Amino acid sequence: MACLAAIAFTAVVHLIFRTSFFFTQSLDKCSKSPGISSWIFVIALLDILSDIKLYPYRYAHLGKWIQISVEIVMTVLITEFITLVMWCTFERIIGRLTKALLLVVGLDLSTYLKYEKVILGTITTAFSLSILCYALQATDHIYFVQLKCKRFAKKVKVDCLHYWYNLTGGPKISRNKMYQYYLCDSDD
Repeated sequence: MACLAAIAFTAVVHLIFRTSFFFTQSLDKCSKSPGISSWIFVIALLDILSDIKLYPYRYAHLGKWIQISVEIVMTVLITEFITLVMWCTFERIIGRLTKALLLVVGLDLSTYLKYEKVILGTITTAFSLSILCYALQATDHIYFVQLKCKRFAKKVKVDCLHYWYNLTGGPKISRNKMYQYYLCDSDD
C-alpha cells in the first residue's frame, strides 16, 4: 500500500498546483467539461493507488526515506499517465461523441453551444462518480464511508433530540447520556 505521504503529495501537486513532471500537458483543457469530473476521477485513482503496494518487499531493508521517495515518484507517474493520457482521451471522445449524437438527433447547434458545458459536465461527472463508487467498493473503503455516515446521522439525531427536549421542556437528559444511548448500538 502506498504511504499517505505519497498520496498526499500527489494530490497536492496534481489537484491543487496542476503541475506535471513526466508528461506535458496540452495548452487547452482535455475537453470543455468542468474540472469537477477530473477531480473526482483523480480521487478515485488515488484511492486505488492507496490500496496497491508500490514498493517491492525485497527492498524493504533500504530505509524508510528511500521507500517514501520511490512511492512518491511512482504515484505521481501513474497518476499523470492515467489522467493526462487516458482520462483526457476519454473526455475528448465523450465530448465529440455527445456532440455528434445530439446534432444527429436534431438539436440545434446554437442550443448545443449554449449548454455545452452543462451537457458535458453532467455526462463526465456521472462517469467519474461511477468510477469513484467502483473504486471505493474495490478497495473496501465504501464500508468506512458508510460507517462514518451512520455515526454522523446518529449524532445529528442526538443533537436534534437534545435541542427538542430543551425547547419543549421534555426530560432533562444530558447530551453525554444521549450519546451513550444512541451511539453505542451494535450495528456500528
